[in-house]
Amino acid sequence: MKIYQRGLFLLLSFHVISCLVSCCDEVDCVESKLNRIEVMCVDNTGPSPLQITADSTQLSAAGYKMTIAFFGEETHRGPCVAATHCLLDWFQNRALATSCPHPEYSSPDTLQQIIIRSTKNFNPDYPAGSNLFGLFIMDQENESAFRTLQNMPHWNDESGELDLLLFATPDSVRMHQFMVDVYMTSGRVISDTTIHIALAP
Repeated sequence: MKIYQRGLFLLLSFHVISCLVSCCDEVDCVESKLNRIEVMCVDNTGPSPLQITADSTQLSAAGYKMTIAFFGEETHRGPCVAATHCLLDWFQNRALATSCPHPEYSSPDTLQQIIIRSTKNFNPDYPAGSNLFGLFIMDQENESAFRTLQNMPHWNDESGELDLLLFATPDSVRMHQFMVDVYMTSGRVISDTTIHIALAP
């Protein structure tokens, strides 16, 4: 009986020491938040994209690209909840492994949706103030980046960009100024406004 108890004690001690050594000292969780966005107008008609920096530039709508850059900051770094609760998890038979999860990112500021509005009518179906996001498309690389921003991203000074290509034709030449609102799952709304640009059919 004493041999059995001694063996059980040694087994418990091994797992406790393994947990403390391999879990709590190795794993960090990083929390971050999005601080601001910057929206740029891009002329995509030439051999390479060219950022438009002057108001009143006229451009064919078929060559218009909007780039949204995201800027954030790290707000916390420390042991993951899974690491600090490793010992408790072991006793409750929920985690028998002697190592913890890999470092991971978490944020209450995951991207929920993007709304793009214009100060002018785009066409009869999209009057001023309508959500124009559906008129823009993303290539495969940007769709992947968009999904990342919706699923626990790591916001920092270079959190990436989204390129949105306008895939619709206005009914006439109008001077548009686009207002971009990024809605977060935390309830925050982060906005920016473009320069004025004349989009032609």
